[in-house]
Amino acid sequence: MIALTCGAYAGETSMEEARNEASLKLKRAFSDEMNQYRNYFYERDISTMKEKVELIVLVNDKNQLEFVRAKCRNCDATEFVRYVLAENKIRVDEQLAGKVLRVNLELRYKAW
Repeated sequence: MIALTCGAYAGETSMEEARNEASLKLKRAFSDEMNQYRNYFYERDISTMKEKVELIVLVNDKNQLEFVRAKCRNCDATEFVRYVLAENKIRVDEQLAGKVLRVNLELRYKAW
């Protein structure tokens, strides 16, 4: 569901919308990597992953997300998060430049 803010002008987004869009882009990047045939897990012989990750990222001056920290119990999950962020230059709304974002992810993977 997408909620639009009444006070936004055409072509502008509210801060909340910008954060939601950034969160969706992040989740899409992780999902895309997990759904590839020869993905990160396949290359590292990891057959299953079920982990909740609290991801903290910084929006740099180029409006790209930079890894700050991933909090979880599984070091493979942390390395996966680092890998996806390094491989994908995720650009977000310029309103978020200099901001720190916290995103909760639930990684679920099972080899076929």
